[in-house]
Amino acid sequence: MPKNKNSSPFELLRNKAILEILDGDVEFGTIDDIQISMPYLSGPKIAEISQRFGMVTTYGEGNVIQSRWMYMDELIVHCIAKNIISELLTFLFSEKQFEATLKGKTAEEIKELHSQIINKIIEHINGILHFGENKLVVSNNKISIISLEAKVQIVAPAVRNVNRDYIKDLSDRAMQDIVNKNYDSGKVTLS
Repeated sequence: MPKNKNSSPFELLRNKAILEILDGDVEFGTIDDIQISMPYLSGPKIAEISQRFGMVTTYGEGNVIQSRWMYMDELIVHCIAKNIISELLTFLFSEKQFEATLKGKTAEEIKELHSQIINKIIEHINGILHFGENKLVVSNNKISIISLEAKVQIVAPAVRNVNRDYIKDLSDRAMQDIVNKNYDSGKVTLS
């Protein structure tokens, strides 16, 4: 739980074990010879991402070089304060960040492997958050931290008109999911 009512649940991400997952220090095995981990972020790369999210920082500023997890912690604190932490996490977990890892795969393989990698990483982060009775969730491509007791509310677009074309489109999408072996509607897809 956050320390006080005004603190963000994202403060829970400041756990060193989670920071080391986010900066690419922790590996969770392989899928099809692909390493399951976040992309390795060097100190200069974290500084570059920090600047992208409006945090003025330079790697090794004042001849002081911190651990990478410390730079990641500062970035998370900044993004929490600016209320852009969900955007940072969406960026870090995006398919584009895994380009080097998934290079040479087909578009279908990239989508499937990315989804599997992200799901495994989130499972491990949730293993850490579990003891505080919280979890990291992705809903409608937005990342949140919620209490284990909370219900995830999925907002679906309202259907204006159920007609033959709508039902045919729904059927076509379901068949495409079967062909693509996408049987789990709970998969995370961030792109």
